[in-house]
Amino acid sequence: GKETKAGASCDVFVGVVIRASGVDPKFPRGLDGVEKHCKGNSRWKLTGIKSTSKLEPGDVIYQEWSGGGHISIYVGGGKIANAHYVGKTYGVIEKASNLKSASKCQIYNVYRAK
Repeated sequence: GKETKAGASCDVFVGVVIRASGVDPKFPRGLDGVEKHCKGNSRWKLTGIKSTSKLEPGDVIYQEWSGGGHISIYVGGGKIANAHYVGKTYGVIEKASNLKSASKCQIYNVYRAK
């Protein structure tokens, strides 16, 4: 992911939260590494969820679209925790409805810790 002196990108932010929580001490950095890790790790289940209304707290939302990608954590109450590189704001809690819809993504996967 991208790094600046001001903070970390979405993959770094999510990785720090997941590793610090103890859910997955080996959760990687980098969007490519995250997808590969979650798919091949018994700690994570691919849910098949494509709607934010079905998310549960702790779900990791992985998205890719032409020219970009994003990862965030659902915290409940219709909100996600993530880092925004635009505007250099980190550790943001915002509406899950701000996510790009599954239909606009090439990959939209939601992983849930087992």
